Amino acid sequence: MTPAAKTFRRWNVSAFASVGIAIAGVSMAIMVIHGVNDLLAGAIGFSLFVYFFWLLGWHSAVRIDRDGVAVDNLLIRHVIPWGELSEIGVGNGLFFRLRDGRQIGSIMYGGSVIG
Repeated sequence: MTPAAKTFRRWNVSAFASVGIAIAGVSMAIMVIHGVNDLLAGAIGFSLFVYFFWLLGWHSAVRIDRDGVAVDNLLIRHVIPWGELSEIGVGNGLFFRLRDGRQIGSIMYGGSVIG
């Protein structure tokens, strides 16, 4: 995607992810304050929790530029050139149908708050 790409995210999904990250941060702070002996396990759990919510709320997006559409869903990026796109639709979430019949959905614009 070019630097001029327009990025779309739902504010409520990003806010939900931010709240999840804040809760994880507060939980980790409480563990440190109370001197929990196994902070390594807590740090690993905290890191995985924050990474998942970052992927969900801030990495996942729909990006559009002059070359096509990029749909980021957690760890997977789908790059769709305009020539391969046959339809953009909404049915229990946003989807992109390709000329070969495949359909790519968007977690960010799924049918519920968490996609």
